[in-house]
Amino acid sequence: MKIGKNKNHNSETEETKTIKINIEDAEKSVDNTNEAADKSENNASDNKLEKILKEKAELEEQLKRKAAEFENYRKRTEKEKLELIEYGNIRLMTKFLTLLDDITNAKESALNTPDIASIQKGVDMIYQKASKLFEDEGVKQIETKPGDDFNVDIHEAILRQPSEYEENKIVSVLQPGYTYKEKILRYVKVSTSSGNEQ
Repeated sequence: MKIGKNKNHNSETEETKTIKINIEDAEKSVDNTNEAADKSENNASDNKLEKILKEKAELEEQLKRKAAEFENYRKRTEKEKLELIEYGNIRLMTKFLTLLDDITNAKESALNTPDIASIQKGVDMIYQKASKLFEDEGVKQIETKPGDDFNVDIHEAILRQPSEYEENKIVSVLQPGYTYKEKILRYVKVSTSSGNEQ
């Protein structure tokens, strides 16, 4: 009986060894599968990272190009704006040259003509021409006369004095003011009334 038991025991050992070998093989297979999966995941992650870095580099390049294009556009529009202002000034100065010619002629006439009335008439004509030139360009004189209410939006008080006008009325215009297309170019300089102080 002992012998039978030994055979049985030996056969169990053989089976156990076989099972152990099969388990080890299975574990190796699982390990190999895990390694392959890890490598596959790493490769996929590496590919994603590489793709993201490539897209980032392309976007940075596009951004640099757009920034350079915008800078060129800004410089070009600035240059065009300056050229327009320059052209506008040239056009306006050309108009003023005719006015300067008229003043020069009036000065020559005043030196050679004793007739005061004709000199006054010439100066008045030049004034009318200058006023029209300014008006055509959008420059208008601000209408202000003694007795008008003082208005801080268009008037600048230089002097305050007693007068027959009530307080804060305009007594006199010291220097006319002008607007350019509804924008104040120069305020009307005025003296204002402090009332009738006795």
